[in-house]
Amino acid sequence: MADFVAVFLWFCNFLLLFGFTDSIPLCTESNFCNTYGGSKCFDGEKVVFNKCDTQFPSRGLCLEKIGNGYYLNTVAHPDGSDRAFFANQAGKIWLSTIPEQGLGGTLGLDESSPFMDLTDQVHFYNSFGLMGLAFHPNFARNGRFFASFNCDRVKTPGCSGKCSCNSDVNCDPLKLASSSSGSVQPCRYYKVIAEFTANGTASDISMATRAKPSEVRRIFSLGLPIAFNHGGQILFGPADGYLYVMLGDGGIEEDHYNFSQNKKSLLGKILRLDVDNMPSEAGIVDQWGNYSVPQDNPFSEDNELQPEIWA
Repeated sequence: MADFVAVFLWFCNFLLLFGFTDSIPLCTESNFCNTYGGSKCFDGEKVVFNKCDTQFPSRGLCLEKIGNGYYLNTVAHPDGSDRAFFANQAGKIWLSTIPEQGLGGTLGLDESSPFMDLTDQVHFYNSFGLMGLAFHPNFARNGRFFASFNCDRVKTPGCSGKCSCNSDVNCDPLKLASSSSGSVQPCRYYKVIAEFTANGTASDISMATRAKPSEVRRIFSLGLPIAFNHGGQILFGPADGYLYVMLGDGGIEEDHYNFSQNKKSLLGKILRLDVDNMPSEAGIVDQWGNYSVPQDNPFSEDNELQPEIWA
């Protein structure tokens, strides 16, 4: 700060030489500090800020083992109880109680009785699988929840949609296939977000212990250019209730195809979708699924960018 003040004062004097007298009121160190710096204008001495709160040293982080298993997703139950959903990459979701801290309890999770089993729909291999799980903010009333996973169009009926390698993003699937490592054709694998429901499985939706594995609606479907770096986390915004979708760049290393930098590509972006207001049939044709674009999305009116993009 002191160096900046010195440069500023030098510049002030330079202006005064050429008759810019409007700068005179600021061309002293005290005036400059009072106007811009206040008490933070200093000359290199140690700065001490007054603190009213008593500072206590950190006691560290305590980890307590409560179970065994491999779970890619953990989502707290929307009702705020001591329960949570656990999901593995293969496509199974369990509902479990969380033991009270410090009492030596274990997860109340029965792997033989999943909340929902999607293994016949999920393509599970390497970085593919069930990648995200999100419950609607009003789950306790509407029973809606969403899963983000990969499917294989060769093996799974209904695995289809638009390919992310297309003319809009200056991507030729044939050229991409010849330049990519391996023999997998572009857009054989898809990133899917599907809606499911716990309705009809319990009189009180919050107490439902299982859900139907059949899709209510295919919210989003995007063909992946190659079999790497596709992301898939999904979350509901706590304030706006919109669904946020995190997508990888779809590249092998360093995004050689510049999907992240391409304004017409959804890859390498965070999307923000409205899953409460569904579009008309005509609107679906121009989109990647059954959703609406929030009107306050930052790029919803920019023709150079896909309107779904949040960041």
